[in-house]
Amino acid sequence: MLKKILNFFKTNIKPDYITSTTIFPVLNLEKKKQVMKLAERGKSRGEKNEPSQELEILDEVEQQIIAYIETERKSVNEKLIDELSTYRSRITRLNINAVFQDILSKATNTQSAFSTLVTQGQNLNYTQKKAIVEAHKYLEAFKDEHNIKRPAQYPKSKFYQIAIICVLITVESLINMNFFKLGEELGLLAGFLDALIVSLVNIGVGLLFGWKVMPLKNHKNLLLKFLGYGGFIVYLVFVLVFNVVVAHYRIAMIGQSGTATKDAIFTFLNSPFKIEDLMSWILILLGIVFSFFAFSDGYSMDDPFPKYGALSRNKQELQDEYMEQIHLLYSEIDKIKDQTLKEISALLYQIDNRRTELRTIITYATQIINKYRKHIDYLEQCCRQLLSCYRDSNLQYRTEPAPRRFIENWHFNNEDNSANEIELEFFNKLLSESESEYSSMFSQVENERKKIFLEHEQALAVFQNLTVLLDT
Repeated sequence: MLKKILNFFKTNIKPDYITSTTIFPVLNLEKKKQVMKLAERGKSRGEKNEPSQELEILDEVEQQIIAYIETERKSVNEKLIDELSTYRSRITRLNINAVFQDILSKATNTQSAFSTLVTQGQNLNYTQKKAIVEAHKYLEAFKDEHNIKRPAQYPKSKFYQIAIICVLITVESLINMNFFKLGEELGLLAGFLDALIVSLVNIGVGLLFGWKVMPLKNHKNLLLKFLGYGGFIVYLVFVLVFNVVVAHYRIAMIGQSGTATKDAIFTFLNSPFKIEDLMSWILILLGIVFSFFAFSDGYSMDDPFPKYGALSRNKQELQDEYMEQIHLLYSEIDKIKDQTLKEISALLYQIDNRRTELRTIITYATQIINKYRKHIDYLEQCCRQLLSCYRDSNLQYRTEPAPRRFIENWHFNNEDNSANEIELEFFNKLLSESESEYSSMFSQVENERKKIFLEHEQALAVFQNLTVLLDT
């Protein structure tokens, strides 16, 4: 009894499959022979001469064996279908054609962008060139009218002129502040404000006459020329009188007179040059010199000939503004070209990677189909071994001839393999077509690249022509 129990566990604890690294399982035939009791059943039926020689159909045991193998085949077939379905899904997700269409789209959009930028440049040329040409014609007519043969002379920036004015005002204010603070109840602050007002007037008038009045002397119009020289004389008188009055005011402030302004005007009107203090004369001279510096600085603010500098600047500013906008469009074309080529290269890299992955998937799919076919052959062999185990035992104990099929090899129905052959053909065809399609894609992408370079060069040529504004 104990021996039977041990034999039972020994038989049933064996696994149905032998451990293997292959995708399709290896059958444990020894266990199956024991579980199905093929040798015992073969002996039992052989002793009864079953199945009879005339019986053409499979007996119960044979049918059970074949049913078991068919079940195994169905199982591995389902596994194959699942694997191939996974591979098909992976191929679909690769979507190489979508990446290719993205490249074509980017190339088309880039060429369209080039065309748009060229149109913007041409529109800009049409609208602004007219203003530039008119400004040029007016400037040339102005030069002819006034017999000007030289280019306009003016500083590109008035920063240094303005800086000089600020320095002059500051220095003169600080000098006068030390005197004005003595007569002010508020002390230093009030003294500085008085000094600042004096300096603004002294230097401001010099700047104004030098910038706006003195250039009139260069005009061909006699009246304007007279105003220029006359204005200079007026300026000389003003700067002398103003600085002398300021000197009298300083003296009155030093004396801490409560009516410094009235006293300064009174002394100036009665004895303008009766100033005995040497420092006051030095300050008068400094005031005049500072004003003259401002006058000279103002005169250099623009071209010496009235309006010539303004007209020349107007033309130059129109040209500079136009050229700046043209160069921005020019740079945008370069930027778009470089960015597009960079993106196309990145997308081609994606296609190449996906193409490699596609090859790998197809290789795996082909391999698994071939492994399946070999496994089907293996299952046929397994079925034959199980049948042989049963039949050999049956033949050993028979006294009558066995059915003819006992000596024939069993085979699967070949029609069941047709679907797998179709799958294999599909993947092989896909691999061949993908190589051809990739070659075509690469050729088309190269053509699009050449188009981008060509249209880029044509666009740049247009912009080169747009930069030529005047034949001067």
